[in-house]
Amino acid sequence: MKNMIKLIGIIALVAAIGFSMTACQPEEPEPDMIITGITWSSGNNDEYVVVNLWDGTGKWIASGESGNISDGTAKIYIDTDWNGSGSYGIGLNIYSFLSGESSMDYCFTNGKTFSELNITRKDPISDIELRGTLPLYNFTKSTATIEFSKFQCWEN
Repeated sequence: MKNMIKLIGIIALVAAIGFSMTACQPEEPEPDMIITGITWSSGNNDEYVVVNLWDGTGKWIASGESGNISDGTAKIYIDTDWNGSGSYGIGLNIYSFLSGESSMDYCFTNGKTFSELNITRKDPISDIELRGTLPLYNFTKSTATIEFSKFQCWEN
């Protein structure tokens, strides 16, 4: 009888531990950046965002990417080491997994047009001098949420 009570107690303990482990989902890490209001779509419903950050001189600092864009929102996780704060320029590329298709590329202009910024050359990928003239976004240690309308499409 004592053995039966011990066995039932062990089974109950194992069951409680098992249920608690299956009930606890792993915590999703906080994204470094959230881009909202993304309007570009390949039509495949499989888009994701690649992000590049540069300092005030145009030097590349960090990069990262999102999972699938959901309801016009991308959660960005920076892949490279950075301290999570400071002022940086931001470049976006939106891709489709299935088609390998890319949208035009975008850069953070704080909602201004290239004309308003007196920029006539539009190739920040290969033009470090141009990247150094674009507005910078001030990151803090918390997640940055930026509206897609603050980005301007550049022509390659």
